[in-house]
Amino acid sequence: MRLKTYTARTLAQALQQARRELGEDAVILSTESGRGGARLVAALPPPAGAEAALDQALAAAPEAEAGDRDATPAAAADRPRLRGALAWHGVPAALTGHLLRAAASVAAGPEETLAAALDALLAFLPLAPRSSGRPVMLVGPPGVGKTLTAAKLIVDAHRRGRAVLAASCDTRRAGGIEQLEAFTRILGLPLARIEAPAGLSAAAAAAVAGGTVIIDTAGACAFSRDEMHALASLIEAAEAEPMLVLAAGGDAAEAAEMAAGFARLGCRRLIATRIDVSRRLGGLLAAAAAGRLAFAGAAIGPHAAEPPSPVSASSLARLLLSTAPASGPDPLRKDCR
Repeated sequence: MRLKTYTARTLAQALQQARRELGEDAVILSTESGRGGARLVAALPPPAGAEAALDQALAAAPEAEAGDRDATPAAAADRPRLRGALAWHGVPAALTGHLLRAAASVAAGPEETLAAALDALLAFLPLAPRSSGRPVMLVGPPGVGKTLTAAKLIVDAHRRGRAVLAASCDTRRAGGIEQLEAFTRILGLPLARIEAPAGLSAAAAAAVAGGTVIIDTAGACAFSRDEMHALASLIEAAEAEPMLVLAAGGDAAEAAEMAAGFARLGCRRLIATRIDVSRRLGGLLAAAAAGRLAFAGAAIGPHAAEPPSPVSASSLARLLLSTAPASGPDPLRKDCR
């Protein structure tokens, strides 16, 4: 986790430790001092903007050995279609350029070419069928479908015959607990209501013992130091894997900045929502690139009985190309699915 806690005899010593390890750009989130010593929580700040986040993430991305002039005839012929589809979806220019360069040396059809490029630049790490020994904590901005996604994961684990512990830290939002409790009650599972980080110790113990632990959280603003600090305390207390839940259809620059902020808390994977009711997916690609997040799955539909679908480079390429108009103006579709 990139957010770190430092303890020392004095606050000045703790600050010195943080600056030495994280550098002068470290953000001090909180400090405590008393007779027992000093405690300081610090983190590196998120990138200044979406382009900075993307540039940093893409700097380490592999470049294709062949440029445009060396592209095979098949790849060269498909390039306008690939570029047009990425532009229609609102994929940022920097990421589009990297994808096209990665696709330049692939001699295949457009779908296979785009899949190869996505696989070269982005990561895909599906949800494991068994417990990893850590609780899964769903985090993200308000209104992206974290609670429904938690219900989908809980129902799926229960259906597979796994021991499930469900918990919710969403105690501030009216109806937040009740929404998830409606699903757990049907399954005959209790729902742990977590008011403070200390209440998550049982969740961590259950995960270590082989149980599946799913923790829902309140929506958090990636640009609020206080909200991110509170969320970091929950993650640390549960020893959880924080997993970002993000809705499709959002602005790519905004999604990239949010993803970079949640990545600072230790998020390494992304669950996409609302793919079935959104047309443009550039925000998801920008988020995955800026936060260096692997696609873990897609929570599609309003029914808790439908588990998140796996996302692969091939399925994502197919979706990007099939939803973008082949040519001409963007027609309005009569259906939204």
